[in-house]
Amino acid sequence: MALPANCNSSECASQIHPKHRGICPTDWHIPNDAEWIALTSFVGANAGTKLKAASSWNSYIGVPSGTDAYGFAALPSGVGYSDGNFDEVGVRSFWWSTSEYSSDRTFTRSMLYNYDGAHWYDVNKNFLFSVRCVKD
Repeated sequence: MALPANCNSSECASQIHPKHRGICPTDWHIPNDAEWIALTSFVGANAGTKLKAASSWNSYIGVPSGTDAYGFAALPSGVGYSDGNFDEVGVRSFWWSTSEYSSDRTFTRSMLYNYDGAHWYDVNKNFLFSVRCVKD
């Protein structure tokens, strides 16, 4: 995104814009926490199941992979670490939000293969997670 590695809302606020471009194509942006909340509220109960792809998730006895009821097709990309290693591919996914929790932490959304919800977490910014782009 052509920003310095130490960039956060405190260190380079003048360079960060609410819909900062760089990862997403023109007229698209990474969602903030309010947009993630709006999505999961709209979908309602069992948002994780309804947003997960109907295949590609490791199955668990009695727990469906997903229904993809809204065309979101969430895939289980796993968790990436700052050393370049990945874990939990096939069983979990995290997606970035542009909303910061603190200067070194931000909000994310997560889905797990055997859970029907869509969790939020505040996590350290050094993880390697997926992004979803939202149309402006």
